[in-house]
Amino acid sequence: PSKWRSECGRLVAASEQLGYVPDEPAARTASLVAATAAGLDSRAANFTWLVDDSILGPIMRRCEGLLPAVLEDGSRLVGLNRRWRLYRYLPGSVYRPHVD
Repeated sequence: PSKWRSECGRLVAASEQLGYVPDEPAARTASLVAATAAGLDSRAANFTWLVDDSILGPIMRRCEGLLPAVLEDGSRLVGLNRRWRLYRYLPGSVYRPHVD
């Protein structure tokens, strides 16, 4: 749907305006530096965005019918996580499987 593409485009533009910072690995090792041709200088960039209800509300309303009202542990669904961790990957970036 083109409406979603335009919404995504606005979110990407807003994220670019807010600004990204280079992604910092937990430990700088020779294998991490060798992960890209240019080493850590071409690693991904990221930022954390605490989105407000003007953004989260419409997304939650769109997803609500696809999500269970009651979770497996018996608790009720109350919303989506408003802490968005956005990453911008650069050409040549390599991210191997990991656990955050």
